[in-house]
Amino acid sequence: MIKSIYCVSILALCVNNCLLFGRSPYRTKDPLEPTIIVKYDTDTPETACTFTNRHLSEYPLTLFDKELFDQHTLPQGPITYRNSKKTVQSTTLNKHIEELLQEVLQGHKEFTNFDVLCRKDFNRHECCGLEIFKYKHGSLVVKLFIDTKEGFVNPWGKGFVPIFLFYMGGGTNRHLSGFTRISNLQFVNKKIASDPYWSKRVDTPRKWFWLPENSRWLEITARNIGNRKEFTTKIPATYAIIADAIEAERVFSFTSQEDSSTALAICSMLDMRVDPHITNFMIEKDTKKIVIIDTEHFQTIVGDVRFQFNNYAEWVMHLIEKCGKQMLFSSKKELRTAQKLNIESHAPSALIASKTPHDPELAVQPC
Repeated sequence: MIKSIYCVSILALCVNNCLLFGRSPYRTKDPLEPTIIVKYDTDTPETACTFTNRHLSEYPLTLFDKELFDQHTLPQGPITYRNSKKTVQSTTLNKHIEELLQEVLQGHKEFTNFDVLCRKDFNRHECCGLEIFKYKHGSLVVKLFIDTKEGFVNPWGKGFVPIFLFYMGGGTNRHLSGFTRISNLQFVNKKIASDPYWSKRVDTPRKWFWLPENSRWLEITARNIGNRKEFTTKIPATYAIIADAIEAERVFSFTSQEDSSTALAICSMLDMRVDPHITNFMIEKDTKKIVIIDTEHFQTIVGDVRFQFNNYAEWVMHLIEKCGKQMLFSSKKELRTAQKLNIESHAPSALIASKTPHDPELAVQPC
């Protein structure tokens, strides 16, 4: 996502790690330091993994909404492929994803019914992180999220980008931010439909959640986070998002001024709730429309950002400045103040609507 800030951020990360792990053993431990305790819900407390870090915050830990998740799971019966009359039975697709999961857990590099699209945020040794696959038998993409209690408390174990997201998003990770993809898609679809210009030019893929048959659940107990001394939540340890695969006539490019201007204009129209990275936008071959393929809530993964950017250089510099500030130059007082913010003061309205619907149309809009 934010490849262009790697060089600057790696230096900041090294300095930050020195500060983090170079703590004096004689320094008094802060009793109010934000802490999470993670275990499988069927395990005993003695098996839990504990993680203490001043960047942890309440909002990412509240992103899972079981009711919303259940409403948008893979439907029963035949599923029609995008721009086609061909279908796949949900039972067949479900079986193939179950087989895919087992192949991943067994450490396979090639898969029976899927091709690998992306594994950069996946730790093969610990078998946790995000992997993206293309279905061999039809135009569908499967984004598979796997986490363990050990992996959840180790934000440094799944690649460079997840490290930056942890600091910028207040302790968020790919596993948590994945829960925003469908709720934010609802917001995006409604916003596009209400715009006379963009409604004729922009589209999005359909998306559904998926759970394995024998899903394990992570139980997360948070202490000294937000306005609560302690709270507990549960999230699926493994889940997937199934989306339409888009047959692209071409993908947007940084070398095209028109593409760059168009992508930033769309993001501004959407209140910067989608990732502006240029490869998230493409021209669909059949419809000739601009399709936004990534609907992960952008402000969840990088924190609050400005809505207006004149060009990508300005956008990248803003992220570099924000990343450096969050990683190295936030005082203990600033971080504690952020911990005490009411969640609704910075949570996206579309996500809040999924829990306390103030907009019935948004709450029921199909994906």
